[in-house]
Amino acid sequence: MNHGNKNIGVKKKSWYFFRMQELAFEDQNLDSYDKLIYAVISKYSDMDSGICYPSLNTIAEKASCSRDRAIKSIKNLKKAGYIKVKKRKDERKGNKSNLYKVVDLGYINDIKNLVKEKLKDEDLLIKINERLQEHPLPEYDELLPLVYENDKGASLSERQGGVAENDKASLSERPELELMNYNKTEEEDANTRGKNFPDKIKNRFEQIFNRELSVEFYNKLTKKYSDEKILIKALEVAEENADKPSYLLKLLQDWQDNGLTSISSINTYLEERKAKKQVNKANKETAATTNNKQSLDELYESGYR
Repeated sequence: MNHGNKNIGVKKKSWYFFRMQELAFEDQNLDSYDKLIYAVISKYSDMDSGICYPSLNTIAEKASCSRDRAIKSIKNLKKAGYIKVKKRKDERKGNKSNLYKVVDLGYINDIKNLVKEKLKDEDLLIKINERLQEHPLPEYDELLPLVYENDKGASLSERQGGVAENDKASLSERPELELMNYNKTEEEDANTRGKNFPDKIKNRFEQIFNRELSVEFYNKLTKKYSDEKILIKALEVAEENADKPSYLLKLLQDWQDNGLTSISSINTYLEERKAKKQVNKANKETAATTNNKQSLDELYESGYR
């Protein structure tokens, strides 16, 4: 952008966002704090597993409410079926932050769309919507029998486009309708995801970012560096400078681009960058002081007293 005789570069900022399921937003049985607490937990949850570990203090702070109010809303959300909660203990049997899992409610919209678009049954759609006004929310295997009862003349495979393997199975081409695996419990997710990670890396990652270290993201990290010590060093740097896991990938890429292969070379590189920043900062401060002095001199030279 041209401003006078100077070229000023404008850096575009990225907008960060997170997903919040629409059903919760529209639920009149939840109050404003319940929805806000749900939004906070959704913000921290992993996009794939729905799992996160924010502390109660963090949840309350982000929602601008008291700790007691946060606890109350968490209980309401759990009772309604929007989240699952599991208490955790550390190695000394002391309390750790809870494990939260945002329940994937996509099956509700999928079944509603099936009823509306394929069955074209308005009465059944009204019946499902009325059920959604009650807590806890219906699970998949509660809603599906309603479809059976209201369309007895066709098999499930016919109703769903003829792609299901049998009447007890779901659409093979729509895994979001898979009955057996739709919403794993938090225990299943926690036990099957990341169990082979080095404990130091897994625990440090969860502590810094308040979310689970996924298999996919861990694989991305190890593609950059397989050395556990270097990954831990990256986490230490990230703890001071970032709040997004993506920073780790950028950091490791920078180290890789500069040919850093050991902790000592990384430490030297970081010290050099820190010293360079301090010099640049000092130069900027000196330049600002000089400009201010020149402005005052110009002011006095113009005859202003």
